[in-house]
Amino acid sequence: MSVDMIFASIIGFFLIGMIGANVYEIIELFRPGSYSMQSGKFTDPVVTLYYSFVTITIIDEESSGFE
Repeated sequence: MSVDMIFASIIGFFLIGMIGANVYEIIELFRPGSYSMQSGKFTDPVVTLYYSFVTITIIDEESSGFE
């Protein structure tokens, strides 16, 4: 595996995370209240980035196929 492949994978990970955050914001824009938060501030970009990266980072043992 080359260094270019490693960097491309890292950049791809960040790109997918940022696209996911934008999707969260677009959904909230068209359907206000789609995500309920205790603080009520889901549209904060930091919050949407956090939830986007948490969503793509968490791997469930059953859904990943690893045993």
